[in-house]
Amino acid sequence: MFRRKFWLSLVLTVPVVLTSEMVMDWFGYHLDFPGVTGVGPVLGSIVFLYGGRPFLAGGVRLIDAAGRWHESRTVVDRR
Repeated sequence: MFRRKFWLSLVLTVPVVLTSEMVMDWFGYHLDFPGVTGVGPVLGSIVFLYGGRPFLAGGVRLIDAAGRWHESRTVVDRR
């Protein structure tokens, strides 16, 4: 399951990087097609939700199990 999520997230990340304005400036190319500005936010959201689901679920479990926001904030914040 992890490998499938990893490879699919990696494949979906490639178009996000290639259509990024910063990357296009670095390498001196320009992609211009309808919807090019929507590729990053749409695919990036899919990658975040699909690929990051185990991490998000772990954070929710941590908050639910501890019952205290302070412990979860300490783990995330590290101040």
